[in-house]
Amino acid sequence: MVTPRGIGSVGCPSCGRYDLSLLFTKYDFPVLECRTCELRFAPAEHTEDSLRALYSEGYFVNSATGYLHYVHDEDAHRRQARRYLARLGRAGIRPGRLLDVGCAAGYFADEARKAGWQVVGCDISEYATRQAERLGIRVIRGDFVSADFGGEVFDLITLFNVIEHLPEPRRVATKLYRLLKPGGVLAVETWDRDSMVARVLGRRWHQYTPPYVLSYFNRGSLRHLFDPEHWKLRSYHIATKWITLRRGLSILGGLAGTGLVAELFGWLGGTRVGSVEVPYFLGDLIFSLFERL
Repeated sequence: MVTPRGIGSVGCPSCGRYDLSLLFTKYDFPVLECRTCELRFAPAEHTEDSLRALYSEGYFVNSATGYLHYVHDEDAHRRQARRYLARLGRAGIRPGRLLDVGCAAGYFADEARKAGWQVVGCDISEYATRQAERLGIRVIRGDFVSADFGGEVFDLITLFNVIEHLPEPRRVATKLYRLLKPGGVLAVETWDRDSMVARVLGRRWHQYTPPYVLSYFNRGSLRHLFDPEHWKLRSYHIATKWITLRRGLSILGGLAGTGLVAELFGWLGGTRVGSVEVPYFLGDLIFSLFERL
């Protein structure tokens, strides 16, 4: 069970300060902004069991806040994985030991392995990791912060649309630092709550979906989390991501809420046309690289 905490007892999960303002409430969760580090977040008390339940099969199949069918979009996920690998290659990052946090069904991990990387995945979802294990991916199943990696260190750690889902970003950043070799690279793709589309839509922006998405970053809050004392920012830019039309329609359906329009988007996503790939480029998705000092 995920329970909102009393606002007065909440500290920022990134910097720990209590200088917070209440912006609005979404799905009965308050969305707060830290005046110190600029993080926006929805406070929720999670346990490993509650996270496992949250990211069960129901999140990946016919979900209003997750995916219409994650596995059916395998080909699109793999093509996007190869685009990620090409981008990393252009940044001069060569194969070594890779940890993919939030590996889901393992499509990126599998494509990375084919490209010469030694790969480990980590994910909380039993449903998703079963798919990854069928591909022969070594997966550590569980909450990233408490997962045991047996003293391993990595050359590259990837979090593609993952960090915003993790309840304790400061503890996540600390663990990422410990798991990376000096000079190793952290690749983070996440959402920009300062983007034009996010500001125009306000509380209706599709990423304000607690208890699934808990942190809403901008450049300032991401840079505060990965501070210059420990991390060198190598790149930060708006990203284009190719997704299936069914994924795009699920986002639009979420914006439409309930009713005939949302039902129409759901129906279209289930048809053959739903497999067509389209570019997602609304300016609210960012891709950044950090080097561990």
